[in-house]
Formats: sequence, structure tokens, C-alpha cells
Amino acid sequence: MKQQFISAIIFLTFISLPALAKDNASTSAQVVDNYYGDAYNPNGWWGFLGLNLGVVDSETRLRHERDTGGSQFNLKALGSHYFTNNMWLADLGLGLQNSSLGRGQMDKSVTAAYLEFSPRYRFARNWQVGPTTQIFLLGDNDFFEDSESPVGFVGAALNYETPWMQEYPVRIGGRVYVDINVDNRQVTMAMLDLQIGMPFTSRPTVKVIKRESVIKNPEPQIKEKVLEAAIEEEVIDDIDDINKSELKDIILSEKDITFSMGRVEPEQQTQEFLNRLADLLSQEKELFKSVRISGHSDKLGKNLTNEILSYSRAQLVARAFAAAGLSNEKLEVQGLSDSQPLALNKEESFKNRRVEITFSGVKDEKRLRELIRQAL
Repeated sequence: MKQQFISAIIFLTFISLPALAKDNASTSAQVVDNYYGDAYNPNGWWGFLGLNLGVVDSETRLRHERDTGGSQFNLKALGSHYFTNNMWLADLGLGLQNSSLGRGQMDKSVTAAYLEFSPRYRFARNWQVGPTTQIFLLGDNDFFEDSESPVGFVGAALNYETPWMQEYPVRIGGRVYVDINVDNRQVTMAMLDLQIGMPFTSRPTVKVIKRESVIKNPEPQIKEKVLEAAIEEEVIDDIDDINKSELKDIILSEKDITFSMGRVEPEQQTQEFLNRLADLLSQEKELFKSVRISGHSDKLGKNLTNEILSYSRAQLVARAFAAAGLSNEKLEVQGLSDSQPLALNKEESFKNRRVEITFSGVKDEKRLRELIRQAL
């Protein structure tokens, strides 16, 4: 049974490596500098500090020895890489483990340093599962006294990840391990896992509109566009009778902000437009109250993939605006996935891979549109 479990974990680890490599190759050609996502949707490299609490059990194969076991406590530091165009992430780091063996033949505390590698697949919005490996490098060898080479463990990990304080991703989960080369013993470990992450570099934080609230309260975009058309054609004579918040919500329509399939970053020409627009808007911040940036995707991928892509696209635009000097309090982002398509046929699906920018509380519509035209 042990050999079958080990074989399955090693197999899962090796088949995950090509998926990670493929995803890394697909994103390396047009990677966006310093784009790390945020706690709702991390991307690239993040640092994590973690601890494990659990139990360890050792069954001997020698007649003159007895089984032993006890409790376990780990501290670790990890580098975690989130891959943009796939549902994979991978951890690599170092840890320090202390095992208190108080049952059976041994009654002692054993401490050792280990290397950890854990690729995982995001099978749901917050859930991750995958194989995990630990290799013990330094420390007490009494626990593995019959083993001459570094001791290795393989296992499986399940984590639930959620933002804390909108800035720090937190993981809660569990994992189990079995040894692969401890002589004369079968060692099994089971532990709870708690981790908190942080970006390697500081970045501005913008307000995130949760997906649940977006679905329950979708934006009346069609109504706004009809209203704008009516004003331009002078069909409405007395605009004072119309709700002013509707009059002063403007959707940027002069420029199509579209994306290639499966990509987070826009094309170079569009990126340059966004940078110019951000610079111009930062110089006249009083023209509007807030900016809502809505990301969209087509229907060609998995639901979770589309949700992550749409949110990442909006977040990337928001970061460009924040970097140019717009206040974080003015920026809101949301990912709408494929819930609001502009085209229904596959040939025009590129129209659905887009970002829409809505300016609310506009004080001078003419001046705002002038700035947009200057950025084109």
C-alpha cells in the first residue's frame, strides 16, 4: 500500500512539472513588469511564512524495536509562484521541524531542517490540491539512524486560500506524508497547515468589488449607453429631470481595450494608450469622483480561468492608473468573467476579452472626453 501511495505521489509530481513549464513558457514572452496581482488573485512570486502542527508515527520492521510516535511542529519560509494563464501554483522553501517522540522506544525531541516543494492545482476559486515533497537535509539523525542518504517524504496537500485585510493571502489546510527511504521503518506524518503571504515588492491597493455583489447587482451599462446616445442626439430636452448620477457616469468607448486569448496584458499599442491616459487623468483628478475598471473574458475557457483572467485584466489597468498618481480611493476593480458578452459567435469572441472603464461623478464631461482623445 505504501509503495502504491509513493508511486502515485511521484507520478503526480512529475506530471505537474510539464504543466508548470508550459504555463511559464506561455507567459514569459509578454510578461508585464512588476505585475503581482493582489491578495484576491495573486500572480508571480509571493513570500509565505507558515507553521505546521501534527503527529508523527513510526512503525518498525525489526523485532527488537518497538513502534514510536509523537507530536510535531514546523516553521517554514516559502517562495510561492502563481502562474497567470493556468490554474497552477508552486511552493519552494526551507523549514525547521521539531518532533517530540514520547511513545514507544524513543523518548526525545528531534530537530531537523528540510527542503519543501509543493505544486498544486486550483480546482476551485479558493481551493488548491497537489503533491508535496520534503527532503531532510540537516539536524538530528537519531530518528533516521539507519538511513545513510538524506531522508525524503512524499505526500498530498489540500489548502483553502482567502484574503486577509485585503492585502495578505492566508492558507489553511492539511497534508499527509510517508517516507520513501527510511530503513527498517515506515514513518507517517499528518499535520495542519497555516500560512500567511506577502508580496515581495510593495504595490498600491485598490478597492475590489466582490464577484458575488457584481452578479447580484450588475451595472446598468446598456441603460447608460442609451442615455448618452439620447443626449448626443438631443432627444432629451430637459436633462435636469434625469438622475444626475446616471448623466455623469461615462463609459470609455473611444478605445477598444481588448486582449489576446488567455492573456492578462493588453497589446503594446493599447498598453501605451492606457499609460498616456493614466498620466493625463492624474493631472486633472478633480474631473471625476471615481473610476470603475471592469474586466471581461470570452466563454472559451474554464469558468474559474475566465474569472481569474477577467479580474487580472482589470487589476492590471488599475495598477497603471495608481502608478501614475491616481488615488487608490478613486479606483475600483471587478472581474465579470464571461457574464456580459458583446459577441455570441466564436469568430468575434475577441470583443469579449476586454476591459471597460467607467468614470463616475464626472464634473466636466467635455474636458474628460478631450483628455481621452489626447491619449489616443
